[in-house]
Amino acid sequence: MSPKHERTTRVHPKSAACWTAALLLVCLAAPAFALRLPEEGTGPRVQVYTLWSPQYLCLGARVPDTMLTGSNISPLSAPEQDDAIEFCLEVPGAGGPTAYRLAISAAGGMTVLKRDARGRWRTDPSWVSGVKTVKFAVAADGTLNKPNDEDNGFVVEAAIPWEFLTGEDAPRPERIRFNVVVWMQGENQGIASWSPLVKTEDQVGDVSTWGLAIIAYGSAPSNAAGWVVECPFAGITPFIDGRLAAQEWLTAGTLSFHKPPPAVSPLPKGAGAEARTASEPGTILAVYRYDWDAAADGAGGTPLWTPEGRPAAPDQPKEGCGPWYSYRRVAWHRRLTQALKELRAQGKPYPLVGMMLDTGALAGADLTTEAGRRLLYGMIRDFFLHVPPEFRAQLGLAAGAEGPPGVAVLLGEPDALADWDADFLSYCDRRFVEDFGSQLLRLRAARRQHRPHPGGGGRGPGDVHLTRILCDRA
Repeated sequence: MSPKHERTTRVHPKSAACWTAALLLVCLAAPAFALRLPEEGTGPRVQVYTLWSPQYLCLGARVPDTMLTGSNISPLSAPEQDDAIEFCLEVPGAGGPTAYRLAISAAGGMTVLKRDARGRWRTDPSWVSGVKTVKFAVAADGTLNKPNDEDNGFVVEAAIPWEFLTGEDAPRPERIRFNVVVWMQGENQGIASWSPLVKTEDQVGDVSTWGLAIIAYGSAPSNAAGWVVECPFAGITPFIDGRLAAQEWLTAGTLSFHKPPPAVSPLPKGAGAEARTASEPGTILAVYRYDWDAAADGAGGTPLWTPEGRPAAPDQPKEGCGPWYSYRRVAWHRRLTQALKELRAQGKPYPLVGMMLDTGALAGADLTTEAGRRLLYGMIRDFFLHVPPEFRAQLGLAAGAEGPPGVAVLLGEPDALADWDADFLSYCDRRFVEDFGSQLLRLRAARRQHRPHPGGGGRGPGDVHLTRILCDRA
């Protein structure tokens, strides 16, 4: 299971909705990249294999990838956020067709989506629970999340019980609507699809754009013709181990399609004056939302599920995503601090926590008034009261600036505010020193323009542009 990100807090009803995300600053080795322009011709070729046996529909794929990226390792996670492959199937039935999407990450996580009666895609846990489950295996040929080496790709095998697709004792269909999509997050961003009609992520679930798989009763291997692929019969189900053993898939139907050429490639260690070695840590800023709410009803909190039925959060808890998965519950937050303490006690790296303040939640507030400044600072104060001092992220200023390190606070865009000036920054600085004995280091969103004090005051030394931090300290 991937570690879950949580934060200890006692939620105040007036301020909880205004806290949108915490900012995690993690010391890691910073990778070096070189931008590679697309070359003429086609990119690397994805190979897909199809078979069926009396018990299973079997699918396999070999996906080339020079920069394997992935963190979803659990069932019913979010593989589309990784390098992943997705098999799309619509099966006819007496009550009408039923459609499924099986996505498998290069990191080993997977999810199953089923189209409901209203055409929405919803997570289907039945494929990974009960006596019989979907079989799948992944083998990575390379190292995940290590961008300064060159990988070869990953292999996926899956065997889907026929009863999951057709129901108990139903005859096997003669044909299935079928498509295969590769999700790209490392060397490229976006998707590649067997069906040429699927060009964007929003079109992946559009069944009308999929191709066709014919359930063939012969055992002769065949290649796809146009957007139709044969799925030959195999007397014995392949052993699902991520190897794509030739003797087991010898009679498979095959299809292939191209990924775009890699847009980003790793640089060898030490290449170029700006390349870092693995021993030189950098500062990486990662946003962690803690306002998820499985029962979000528009009265605060961010819905856990997207309209397509996918989890909106990058990680899900091992106990599932019931009503207990909510920022409104104190216990849900408490576990992050405990996890940080355990990591520190074990001598392992752990993130430091700063605050990302969504000023959009302050719509209409006037920060030129005492009441507006108290409201803003109250959110900052309440946040850091629940982050132990040893876990607060403190950063120095960007190169060339002077001043002591400060506790990191990222301010959002001020567009929703009724009014503001530089005095609210000084107010928050002074109150934070009084309450916590530390300076604030304000990181600003890249678009935010500083409004000078009406009396001519300029930007204070602690008001640091976010892009400067990312370039000079990352």
